[in-house]
Amino acid sequence: MKEEKRLQYTAYNNLIYNDLYSSKYKTGNEKISIIIPTHNRFEQLTQLVNSIFNQTYQNFEIILVDDLSIDETNEVYSNYHDKRLKYYRNYENLGAGLNRQKGYNLSHGKYIIFCDDDDYFIDNEYFYELIKIFEDENINLICSESYTHYENNDKYIHTNLNIDEESIDSIEYLNNFMTKYRKPTSVFPAAFRRTTLIEAKFKEMTMMNDTSIYLRALMIGGKTYINKKIIGVYRVHEKNFTKSVHSDFIIKNLEEKRKIHNYLKKHEKISNSDDWYAQQIAITMNYYLDNVGDIGGVDAVLNWILKNVSYDEYLKYKKKNH
Repeated sequence: MKEEKRLQYTAYNNLIYNDLYSSKYKTGNEKISIIIPTHNRFEQLTQLVNSIFNQTYQNFEIILVDDLSIDETNEVYSNYHDKRLKYYRNYENLGAGLNRQKGYNLSHGKYIIFCDDDDYFIDNEYFYELIKIFEDENINLICSESYTHYENNDKYIHTNLNIDEESIDSIEYLNNFMTKYRKPTSVFPAAFRRTTLIEAKFKEMTMMNDTSIYLRALMIGGKTYINKKIIGVYRVHEKNFTKSVHSDFIIKNLEEKRKIHNYLKKHEKISNSDDWYAQQIAITMNYYLDNVGDIGGVDAVLNWILKNVSYDEYLKYKKKNH
């Protein structure tokens, strides 16, 4: 309990400190693009937008993709006073993943940050520090730490990435992703070099959840910088948390991991790519079978395993399901 109160107190005071004592605004030639899909979260979105404009580094653009919100979002942001915020309203619902891709396609920055509309930053020096870190041309990805705020009981929890080094070989990170090493909480605590996403063929992705984005970036290689600073807050609340997972989402996730496996094997990025593939499939399948949201979709997922992995793996997960 004392630790939780300390974390909550620290998160609050980071906000106060940044407001009162942050250094003068800074600018530079390198633009950061912040991609934000949004749907009916005007209040949370506004906190995020404010936390971006409070950054000391001011050369950025916000690409706000509105997935047909019916709250105040369109009224406030369609003619926003600061032209660095670029507002795009969909004509049909696309969902968070395709909105991320749409925002990326509309962006122009050298570096990319993907945010959900209920995340927010508490470190006002964060963007400036990203620019300095990316001066090392070997760094393709920066992963930072964050708080998770459980709003139902108002608890702030900090989980580190379990990586002691300041930087790590990206293939090493990928090879032990979500096993030895953790991934950041959501995708907003990460910054990507645009050239890395281009090389990773980000525009071709059909599944753009946080895991898929990280794996795509890591497979290109180079180095990942591990920023030990806590830069923001990821919220868990009744509107973004679900215990049920549907088969179509899982199949897209599995398909994305299959494509990454094929790339790793073709380019001989890791020596044990088949073992890595089985391990990553297991992470997805165990999560799905523990949180099935559509009983009728289980057969479709199992059939995908049979077709794309092996008969033995199919039998293993079929047994687990029963």
